[in-house]
Amino acid sequence: MIFTSRSQYITTDECWRRRWLAYEAPNGTEVNGWQRRAHAIPLATGQYVHRGLAAILRGGAILNAAWDAADQYRTDVTGRGLDTFGDVTSVIEEQATLIAGLVHAWGLVRWPLIANEWEVISVEREGAVPLADDVTHQYRCDWIGRRRADGKLFVWEFKTVSMVDERWLKSWEIDPQPLLNAWAVERELGKPVSGVIIEGLVKGMRRKDKDEFGNVIGERQQSLLCYGYHHPGNPPLTPEEWSPEYKRGRGWQRFAVGAPGMPAIEEWINELPRETLESLFVTVPPIYRDDERVFHKITQLVNRERDIALRTLECRIDGDLDAHFPQNERACLWPTRCPFFDACHTPNVGADMAGSGLYMPRQANHPVVVETE
Repeated sequence: MIFTSRSQYITTDECWRRRWLAYEAPNGTEVNGWQRRAHAIPLATGQYVHRGLAAILRGGAILNAAWDAADQYRTDVTGRGLDTFGDVTSVIEEQATLIAGLVHAWGLVRWPLIANEWEVISVEREGAVPLADDVTHQYRCDWIGRRRADGKLFVWEFKTVSMVDERWLKSWEIDPQPLLNAWAVERELGKPVSGVIIEGLVKGMRRKDKDEFGNVIGERQQSLLCYGYHHPGNPPLTPEEWSPEYKRGRGWQRFAVGAPGMPAIEEWINELPRETLESLFVTVPPIYRDDERVFHKITQLVNRERDIALRTLECRIDGDLDAHFPQNERACLWPTRCPFFDACHTPNVGADMAGSGLYMPRQANHPVVVETE
């Protein structure tokens, strides 16, 4: 049986070599493939934001969900490391603040509205459905909700995103992958699923941070949840002032939320206007089921996964990666640096992935299935 998932076929779209390294290459364990030892900032941040939102959906207190997610992030990332440069400790704290802020703000401004209109049926549901006799799709959805007005079921997906523009919004109208999840959930539940709702959480861009001489010293998250602007007061002549927006006037200075002497994230959120918090969240209009598109995608996936299984078998026999899993150099550095850049382009790393210290055996995102005869 061939097992596949959304992350596997998206990886194949990006680069066949990356698919081999991430999911097919033997590593001495029962789960094939490798992963970067140090966490990637966007993936780790998104993962722990999801954890915090899931805790709220399960009935947890908003502040507890926000701080627990941030604390779990600190523990995990400190243990494995973070793939960044500059002051790593500061970046970890910055991202932990962002996680706590997004979870807290979502719980304050979005969850009451959603809970009023939707009933939570299942949170972080996982499953596996056959696409063909020899190919099975493993899925995970953030949560399943029943609309109170008409009783219809929808799959909800959270997406942390650097920015939202028209292209991002329109892309979901033609992306069949979320609809494939809805189809899979319907197969397992045995109840009609009407479609998918995408909830975007805007975390801001990461941009280079420079010192007073113009030297790049790291990167900084462009989020009002992480940084604000402060103008000290001169009582009784002038009051102390705070702003989430950039200020050029004399006396205004940028501050990191949660830094010593500065507002903690919960205090800062309570000071921000509601419309400012609401701007951090964008809900894509419901994407309704389109089984014709889903079946086209299933046909494509089944045939490609069979092809990959054959290529994998042949590659393990003859070791010819160039023939079976060619590289796509256009994906090495754009839109972000590929996590397997060093495996492909740094001498000796690809020949000894574990020994390089940069990679570790892949940790499965779905339950490991061990086939027996």
